[in-house]
Amino acid sequence: VDMAGFYGESMFREMVGVPADKLVEAQVVSMRLYETRISSLQRCVAFMVLFHQMGKNVQDFWTNVSFGMLGYDMSRTHSIMRIAT
Repeated sequence: VDMAGFYGESMFREMVGVPADKLVEAQVVSMRLYETRISSLQRCVAFMVLFHQMGKNVQDFWTNVSFGMLGYDMSRTHSIMRIAT
């Protein structure tokens, strides 16, 4: 696995003498594919993890603050999407 510091660093090192603008033009397609596929998936997963943790914190907060009387199971709330077929 190439441990590049930035996207295209290995190409930059291998193609010595090629102007930087030509290198940028050469990787436009791969940069767009990376952004639309991999980067967007990483952001999606990060937001899902963030909101799940926020929901877990709220669930635990109410359980602790009310000594268990107002606790609820996060997976059983009305926000679960159900598809009726």
